[in-house]
Amino acid sequence: MLVILMGSFNISRAADDTLTYVVHTPKRKVSHAPIMLLLHGYGSNEQDLFSLAASFPDHFLVVAARAPHKMGGDSYAWYDISENNGSRTIDNQQATASAQKIEKLIRKLLRTYHADSTQVYLFGFSQGAIMSYAVGFQHPKFIRGIAAMSGRLLPQTMTLLSTLPKNFQAPEVFISHGTKDSRIGIEEARTAKKLLLQHNIQLSYHEYPADHTINDVMFQDMLQWLRTIAKK
Repeated sequence: MLVILMGSFNISRAADDTLTYVVHTPKRKVSHAPIMLLLHGYGSNEQDLFSLAASFPDHFLVVAARAPHKMGGDSYAWYDISENNGSRTIDNQQATASAQKIEKLIRKLLRTYHADSTQVYLFGFSQGAIMSYAVGFQHPKFIRGIAAMSGRLLPQTMTLLSTLPKNFQAPEVFISHGTKDSRIGIEEARTAKKLLLQHNIQLSYHEYPADHTINDVMFQDMLQWLRTIAKK
């Protein structure tokens, strides 16, 4: 789905060891804007999800970050994936380092734009959804909501959740996943659903007859969820 980008925006390159990112400033000015941080999938870049920026509520600061690991051309990853005899292995050290860079970027955005530290949201697709889970549950008091589109929980994220008390303060979560997903199977979403509900995490869960994608129905369902929790 492509959305025509409207409103003011600028491109900012981090000067420190965080991440390169693009910014869509709020169309409606508020004293402390909520932040929506967009995290792209494996092999993509910050421009991919940025096409959705103008569709978020008009008082949101929308930021799309570029993953730190260059794959070639304009393709980037949050962590490398290797395949051997049909088995996939991820670089856990890179995943951990990327989560730390995302958290550092959020803190930088809060300072730079005087944004609302109680209204930080993560929107991730595929590997970006995986990183959204990792950051959101590593810093549960720091993130208000997670929209995980076609993602999964990393083993270390599952381990982290298992060590937290079941009544801990957690982000609310929206899960969107295609039942025909050929990249990250629907069973991954169902596993995440089961684990999150075990910890009494507020969850809006949606399955669609689709492959590995974000379509208009998915995105509109996510926006409705966002409007609901952003009012709280």
